[in-house]
Amino acid sequence: MRRSRRPSSARVDRIRPRARAAVVPILLVVLASVGSAAPALAGPRAVADPAESADPPTTVTTKAVDRRILDAGREVSEAEAERVDLARAIAEIDAAVTDLDARIAGVDADLGPARTARDDVLGRLQGRAVTVYQQRGTGLGAALSIAGPDRLAAGAHYADALAVVDAASLARLQAVVDDLEARRSGLVAERRDRTDERSRRAVELVEAQARSAVAAGRVAALGGTPVMGASPVSAGALAGWFRASGHGAVLSGGVTIEDLAALFVEEGEAVGVRADLAFAQSVVETGWFAHATDDNFAGIGACDSCDGREIAFPTPRAVVRAQMQLLRNYADADARASGLGHPPEVTLYGVDPVGAARTYDGFSAKGSAPVWDAMGGGRWATDPVYAGKVLAVAAGIRAFTPPSG
Repeated sequence: MRRSRRPSSARVDRIRPRARAAVVPILLVVLASVGSAAPALAGPRAVADPAESADPPTTVTTKAVDRRILDAGREVSEAEAERVDLARAIAEIDAAVTDLDARIAGVDADLGPARTARDDVLGRLQGRAVTVYQQRGTGLGAALSIAGPDRLAAGAHYADALAVVDAASLARLQAVVDDLEARRSGLVAERRDRTDERSRRAVELVEAQARSAVAAGRVAALGGTPVMGASPVSAGALAGWFRASGHGAVLSGGVTIEDLAALFVEEGEAVGVRADLAFAQSVVETGWFAHATDDNFAGIGACDSCDGREIAFPTPRAVVRAQMQLLRNYADADARASGLGHPPEVTLYGVDPVGAARTYDGFSAKGSAPVWDAMGGGRWATDPVYAGKVLAVAAGIRAFTPPSG
């Protein structure tokens, strides 16, 4: 039985000053298409606040998000979406080139012996041609006086018969060599095309990274924080920060905080969502992972009237993937299931790939929070200071310096 995140004294008939998530637009969209894939969901929900079980984050206040911040955040999302697509394309090209190299090596392994065998037969034929010429040409008189015409004729006939056999072998081996050489040429040409494409993609990737950096700088100058971007911290830094906080994570299946941090970085990079922000969100949602044995680190599916119930995911990776995919949908107005790198998480969206993609693509709040400052107050959470709580934790993560020695 999963433990409720709501303290026993909590009332469900009012909004307590805690983070609320799984905003109504998510629930309406999910209920429309997921069906039996998840329990019935309704309304905003309360989740654990670090302040109730651990050190509170720094003081946060509610503020309207400047339109300029939102516009710059959308530019970041657009550039980051392109960056992720390009990075994935380059990785696929690299894998294809590696495969082509292996196939070329395999052809070379067959081509060398085939050429050697062909050259051996060709050498024998050339040797016999010289011998027959000598026997039938300049050395004919000597051969007649020593061996006699009958023996010479028999020898010549034998040589001719061997020549016919070797000629057939030569033709067969030459066909094998020709086929292998043609295959090798085709593979080499394909490899050249792939490497040329990689060079073009690499240039485009640098350009997308530059656009993202410029837009992110503009967001930062205006006081905002983009949801999308490469993680500014490593998995090791995430785990180190958590260990240094002195809190103990209660996770399922022997999963360590190091394992979990690695999942946040991997799944974040797959969709272009910042791992530090998503990890900080989960710290807020779970009270420093104090109640996370249901493998739901983002409060997905919980609500104020659900009495602490929420979707139980089968693995930590499944919920982190669902969390990252949802955050991408909030941040990117053009987010589509086909561009996620992985299919929409089945625990949330269902096993039917067509229906899952339709649900994801039709998300009603798509692109409404390109900056984290826009979260809360109805986006992911009803708590008006939800964004500030997460941002305060994320700031602590980025400021963490591992102890020396």
